[in-house]
Amino acid sequence: MDICLRSFGTARSHQCIQRGDTPGEQVRNALTFIDNILRAEGSSLQRVVLVTILITDPANYAACNGEYVKHFSDGLPARHTARFGVPTEAMVGFSCIALAADG
Repeated sequence: MDICLRSFGTARSHQCIQRGDTPGEQVRNALTFIDNILRAEGSSLQRVVLVTILITDPANYAACNGEYVKHFSDGLPARHTARFGVPTEAMVGFSCIALAADG
């Protein structure tokens, strides 16, 4: 079994995420960004096996979750959600592990 590992950040890369104005928009934009990276490596969100979601405000959980589930049509990967208090403009953050492409 191969696992696709890649790290990215806006400070070291020309790629950047358009954050969005709401928690739902930020989730959608982040997952689209992650999916694009995975697809470039021959994988996709459907091959994600573990996701960590970091949220700044627990009141945003329902909005984040509502958008999150739309992106995993083949079933949800294992996930944990935690609150983070790092000073940032982002309302959500993601970390994920995905399987590499078949073959």
